[in-house]
Amino acid sequence: MMLVQASPEFVTRVMRDPRVWRWVAEDGVSPESYICSPRAVCFAHQGRGFAMFKKCTQTMYEIHVAMLKGATNVQPWVMACIAEMRRRGAKKFAAPIAEWNRAALRLARSCGFVEEGRISAALIRNGRPHALIFMGAC
Repeated sequence: MMLVQASPEFVTRVMRDPRVWRWVAEDGVSPESYICSPRAVCFAHQGRGFAMFKKCTQTMYEIHVAMLKGATNVQPWVMACIAEMRRRGAKKFAAPIAEWNRAALRLARSCGFVEEGRISAALIRNGRPHALIFMGAC
């Protein structure tokens, strides 16, 4: 599967889209506050989303995936992105996911991630505290 590099501008545009932002943002956080790190490795998927990898340690990367409606074959594409990052030296992946984002949790599990921990009351949504779930894969 051919992977296409995504620009920070593309990632920022997708993240700020109201259809994506409502699934990832806490109360009171403005979409304009999101700016993609130029140091992240990002891949675009069908012009409808991205996978972003941020280096945490020598071998561990934090992964974030965001898709607009209409993206297809997302799971095999994410697996191809992970394989490419492994080729680049990654050994461990961590995905912090808000507990309300069931679609993201399903995708992570389908890609072999397991829950490795959670921080209760780490996020506020609709005025209520929610957990941040840490999914991991080797």
